[in-house]
Amino acid sequence: MKKILSLLMCLVMLFSVMFTLTGCFGEQSNYIGKWKATLDLTDIMNEELANNEDMGDYFTLTDFSVVMFLEFNDDGTYSMYVEEESIEKAMEKMVDDLTLGMEDYLTNYFKGEGITVTVQEALDALGMTMDELMDDSFDDEMLDETVDGMLEAINGEGNFKVNGDKLFMSAGLEYGVDESAYEICEISGDILKLLEGEGYEDGGPFSDLHPVTFTKVS
Repeated sequence: MKKILSLLMCLVMLFSVMFTLTGCFGEQSNYIGKWKATLDLTDIMNEELANNEDMGDYFTLTDFSVVMFLEFNDDGTYSMYVEEESIEKAMEKMVDDLTLGMEDYLTNYFKGEGITVTVQEALDALGMTMDELMDDSFDDEMLDETVDGMLEAINGEGNFKVNGDKLFMSAGLEYGVDESAYEICEISGDILKLLEGEGYEDGGPFSDLHPVTFTKVS
């Protein structure tokens, strides 16, 4: 389970890298308000799993989606945050998906370590089912800490500036915007699309998610 927990910490760091913003939106007044989007991170998470040679052949996530909000204020500041309930649900679904591949993973692990008992025999000796083993390993405290880490990595605030179809956002209220990095956007009524990032060394926070569609909710 230490490898699984280590992977979770890597995913927290992945969130931190993905959502460190520097940079895009049209007429600034058009964007004042609260916007909501559902981000499907399933493919990104599965790529991280696939990069782990010990786990990639055994675990595949079927759905890891989170709800994000962007709020733009009249004073030129913004806040970005993820709905905590959506991360909790995504984590619960992830544990369910990991459970499906755990028997094959442990079978291969036992073989590599020269352990001759079967996974079922090991579970019987523990007096546990696979579901009970996973529930015990991924207890509420651990999951809460992981969710808190993801929220801390994503949630933030800063200053923003609009120039045509470009939105620039600083990585904190104490910083000005970096006009060399931005998202190209398209807005129509209550629909806002982030089409692509420009000027980022790593493609920007939404590089693997474009286009991202936000709907204005207030």
